[in-house]
Amino acid sequence: MSRKTFAARAAATLGAVAIGALAIFGTAVPASAAGANIDASQTRTLTVHKHERTASNGTTPGTGQQITDANKKSALGAPLAGVTFKVQQIADIDLNTTQGWATVQNLTAQQAANRALAAGTSVVTNGNGEAVFSNLPIGAYLVTETTAPNTVTDRTAPFLVTVPTATGKAGAPSNTWVYDVHVYPKNATSSLSKVRVPAAAGTAEAANADLQRWSVAARVPQIASNDSLETFSVVDTIDTAVLKFLTTDAPTGVAAGGTVSLTNASGAAVTLTAGTDYSVVKSTDGKTLTLTFTQAGRTILAANKGGTVSLNVLTKAVAVPTTTPAGTVTNNASSIIKAANSPAVTNTTSATATVASFQFFTYSPVTDNGTTTKSPLANASFEIYPSKADAEAGTNKIVIDGKSSWTTDANGQYTFPVLNSGTYVIKETNAPVGFELPTLNIPDTTAGTGTTYYAELPHNQQLPTWALPFTGGNGPVLFATGGGALLVIALGAALVAARRRRGAAEIAA
Repeated sequence: MSRKTFAARAAATLGAVAIGALAIFGTAVPASAAGANIDASQTRTLTVHKHERTASNGTTPGTGQQITDANKKSALGAPLAGVTFKVQQIADIDLNTTQGWATVQNLTAQQAANRALAAGTSVVTNGNGEAVFSNLPIGAYLVTETTAPNTVTDRTAPFLVTVPTATGKAGAPSNTWVYDVHVYPKNATSSLSKVRVPAAAGTAEAANADLQRWSVAARVPQIASNDSLETFSVVDTIDTAVLKFLTTDAPTGVAAGGTVSLTNASGAAVTLTAGTDYSVVKSTDGKTLTLTFTQAGRTILAANKGGTVSLNVLTKAVAVPTTTPAGTVTNNASSIIKAANSPAVTNTTSATATVASFQFFTYSPVTDNGTTTKSPLANASFEIYPSKADAEAGTNKIVIDGKSSWTTDANGQYTFPVLNSGTYVIKETNAPVGFELPTLNIPDTTAGTGTTYYAELPHNQQLPTWALPFTGGNGPVLFATGGGALLVIALGAALVAARRRRGAAEIAA
């Protein structure tokens, strides 16, 4: 057998090394390029196609050929941009010799890393997930994934590829040389998102206008079957100057924060047991709420790859932030996920809510010499409602810091340090001494973002000096009617007495 023929057949055995090595495409299938010698005049390239691992891809052995079939391309998974690959030729292996092919045939990537290597070239995958290495000499190459975006939880292990590569029996055509070599390594990825969850109208949570609920969602990565999860945690971080975590201390009727749920890739709920599968711990300084999965919990996660872990967080606003933009509170979250065969990966995200300060002012307009001033009125009591209809019906009363009724001070004011931005209706329930309650025709008051918003409530109607103050309804009207009746009776008695005196005088005369 000639050296060239042997070289071709040896290469045939090794042609799919890059494709099968270290489980990139599954187990390598022996290939042959029988009767075909390497054509040194051919232009040689290596294209790395980087895609996201799914539950179904990454199991079919490759041939070194480019995948052009539309159905097969759609099954590759989402392309991954921003992944850096380094390709280094193994300098002490000559594939123009039979010995070179014999050496490569039993070589592992780990062994190759300890041999003489060329400096190599690094290329970052583009938007299509492709990194192209052009004008490569005939040879064996070590391919290493050196950097990847934070969403990548397990990097592709280093692998070997020969240029050219033999297609083997699975190729089309089979058993021939491929000079434009294509490989399709896969990565598991994770994602992290966070949203503000509005309270449903009419609930106790909606009535507590200083509460905010958040949902943090972390996707379980599709790690390789021969890999495992060493770490899976989610951390929620707040600024304690403006927010406070509520876990077991949520107001009555409001669901506690710090709860955890898991759905599989199809969206079906998966049972988790607190204390056994995970823990949720609030730091002693109140700044973080940390979800950590135990070994038992990570086993459940590994059985539900592609699923979603959700951490439910409840906070209470304690102050209006003064940072720009004013009134915007930011809630940050991060996840730390580590597969056994890869570095730990940290993802970060955030969500915001808006809060404001709110003040109402009661006064009596006083006009003197044509100038009107606002004389503050103390001891006016108020309730707040989300709508005029609620105010009229007395339903869905707003609660702030556990209180649902407030009274103005000597300056005629009451200030709420912080509440969620929104539209509210103020209902006065007790007027200052000597004044009637105003009608409920009060316009909605919008508390926007950041600064203090004001609602002024003038009291133009004083009670008559002989009337006692009432807190509402038609009490004053009834009292005035009764007083009038008393006056009529008194007047009648006086007339009778006068007539009697006149009659007596006439008789005496």
